[in-house]
Amino acid sequence: MIQFAQKHVDTADQIGRYLEQDNLKQAQVLVHAIKGMAGNLGLGAVQESAGNLEAELKKRDSHSLKTLVLNFRHAVQNAVTELNKLKKEIVLHKNPGNDNSVDPVQFRKILSDLSPLIKNDFGAALQLAETLKNLSASSSINELVEKLLAHLEIFEEEQALEVLEELLDQ
Repeated sequence: MIQFAQKHVDTADQIGRYLEQDNLKQAQVLVHAIKGMAGNLGLGAVQESAGNLEAELKKRDSHSLKTLVLNFRHAVQNAVTELNKLKKEIVLHKNPGNDNSVDPVQFRKILSDLSPLIKNDFGAALQLAETLKNLSASSSINELVEKLLAHLEIFEEEQALEVLEELLDQ
């Protein structure tokens, strides 16, 4: 299941490229394969969406394809999100101290959002730092996040920004 999430996160983009190239047959082959895999994995929403898209591709009815590709994209994205959550739970269950439990992309995005908030809105910065604390609870960066939170709680802007830089360097 997790391999499905890793391999097919961009499949809707590939289908879109096939459609742009007017290569309906190749799009249909890919959608059919995804539909089968989704069915085997119990990913009902992806299977249903792929089935609807495949039916339209067989009809060669291009007016509804954009909407169906969007529906397919959302179904795959939802499945990938849920599978990534499952993967995180498995990692945490097997090894609670594993640093891989922090999603680096999500974490870096929050860190980027935090810098202007520290300068302009301590309340919002504090809330976002709490989110970071929850995300990093079982990782080695938790200590730095706790330090950041402590500085924010007593309105130490410069010290909080310094800790934020340390986190960004991690």
